Amino acid sequence: MSEFQTQGAESAEWFRNIYECSRCGNNWEDEWSCTCNDRCPLCNAEIEAKDSVDLSRSLTEEDFRGAGRLIRRLGIAPVVVTDEDAKDYAEAMLEGGPHRFEYGRTSRLRRNI
Repeated sequence: MSEFQTQGAESAEWFRNIYECSRCGNNWEDEWSCTCNDRCPLCNAEIEAKDSVDLSRSLTEEDFRGAGRLIRRLGIAPVVVTDEDAKDYAEAMLEGGPHRFEYGRTSRLRRNI
């Protein structure tokens, strides 16, 4: 059995959201896995993104290998890395690093590394 279980063309979704506060005029950017509202860091008003830049990317072999390495640290064997595991790994890397990876975020075992 292959270590990687790919089922389709998945991608790691990531966006740079650009905000302009209608209350105080502050401008800022933030990156997230979706286009979403944010709170103004100056006045705490909830603001909708003025614009978003799609930084999403296709999954790579390294995403599957990286997810496999982190899942093995949990002592789970045999490791079969799915598209969803690789996507979670890729988005964790975009968000700040492997400590953000959650194995089974959308299914199986929910556990932080």
